Amino acid sequence: MWRILRVSEAFLTFTKADLSEDFPLALLMEDDVLRPALAISDIASGAPDQRQRWLPLRALAIRCMALHASLSAASAAAHCRFFSSVLRRCVPELLAGSAEPQAAEAAEAIVFHCFAFLVDAQLAFSQDSEVWEPVAGLLAGGRRLSSGLRQALALRCCTLLLFKGAEASESSAARWACAWLLLQAFAQVESPEGSQAVEAAVFSSRLLRFFASLRSVSSHHLQVLAAASEGFFSCGLWRLGQLCPLAGEPS
Repeated sequence: MWRILRVSEAFLTFTKADLSEDFPLALLMEDDVLRPALAISDIASGAPDQRQRWLPLRALAIRCMALHASLSAASAAAHCRFFSSVLRRCVPELLAGSAEPQAAEAAEAIVFHCFAFLVDAQLAFSQDSEVWEPVAGLLAGGRRLSSGLRQALALRCCTLLLFKGAEASESSAARWACAWLLLQAFAQVESPEGSQAVEAAVFSSRLLRFFASLRSVSSHHLQVLAAASEGFFSCGLWRLGQLCPLAGEPS
């Protein structure tokens, strides 16, 4: 099954086919490969002694489904609710932080694939999907998330804010997410060394440049910047500068 999903991933990553015009291939991929793989891995990963073994395969199956659903507007619209439900289910599990390292890595992959699909569906096909509420909770997770996932989420958030600033300025969840993104720009990692210190510095500087550029884009983007700054200062998020020990905890 792992081999089949890897082949499917390679095909779906590089194909430019519109599956709405190739119905047999669409059925083959979804009904004969992806859904059965996801169903089997869902059942198997539910057992505590099998969770660590099957979660990586489940993450790969969800990635393949996201790639498959992104090939047409109709398919993206049909799958938004599915990926939204998976994201909402996985976020509390991820923030609980009780999984083994390999299982936690797979859970982070599932969360990222779901969030990335929902963002891409909005940008490419203008599909309405609520992504800000779960991501605001994720960004507030602090040390419960790996630095790689925080940076990947931040990059997608910035892209969505740049192209959908008008919608984001009207969403309270988006404003909270922006406040937490501003915190990431000023936060310090604990005892950074070598490449980790460089990576953290680059990440912070990129976020600062992004927020500095919002004021010159449009009035809607200026409102996003104002909302992020308001949450950052009025709620005392600036006190959480030491991200690793404090973020996600009451000040």
